[in-house]
Amino acid sequence: MNYGDYIKQVALEYAREWRKRNCTENNTACYQYLFDEDYTNVTGKPWCVGLVSAVLRHASRLANVSVPLPFTLSTVGILDEAKRRGIRVDSTPAVGSIFVYVNNPQVPNHAGIVIGGDTTGIYTVEGNVSDHIKCYGCSNESVVLLGTKTNRSYARMRQLNTQYIHVEDTPIPVPPASDETNTGLIIAGAFVLAGGLYAAFR
Repeated sequence: MNYGDYIKQVALEYAREWRKRNCTENNTACYQYLFDEDYTNVTGKPWCVGLVSAVLRHASRLANVSVPLPFTLSTVGILDEAKRRGIRVDSTPAVGSIFVYVNNPQVPNHAGIVIGGDTTGIYTVEGNVSDHIKCYGCSNESVVLLGTKTNRSYARMRQLNTQYIHVEDTPIPVPPASDETNTGLIIAGAFVLAGGLYAAFR
């Protein structure tokens, strides 16, 4: 299992829990499970990058690696910091990478996690989409997720000049005690995924 796999698993579990808990932006308990001690800094602000940061933090705990990027709510900030730290940034998506589009007059700045893709587009987990966590490309029949089977098309992402931050390149020097053979994930005591991983997208 590589770091990108851990990122994908944690992102999907956040989406699943958001739906399971019937979360809304105004639910403090939901913010606490997402952002831990940082939740008071997130309330009332755009939180798409906050979700990315939280996913990285919990994936890093599971994979036993240092968090590649600090917690932030800024799309420009996370992109600039990745470049400053020498993390690969390009226009090619990969599972576990962070997509970011900024300074585009068509749409507000936004970011999310790439969890897969097909011949026409990428599948993503994103926060602050109509005040929710949304999973593009997830099958509602196989997973209890707030989402849509529709992907984010490559053409649209190119139009938005999307850049991908390749945090999934982060090496895991020593395999953690818990790996893909486990039947569940425990994420910082916040929530438990029992019964193993499920099919995230078709």
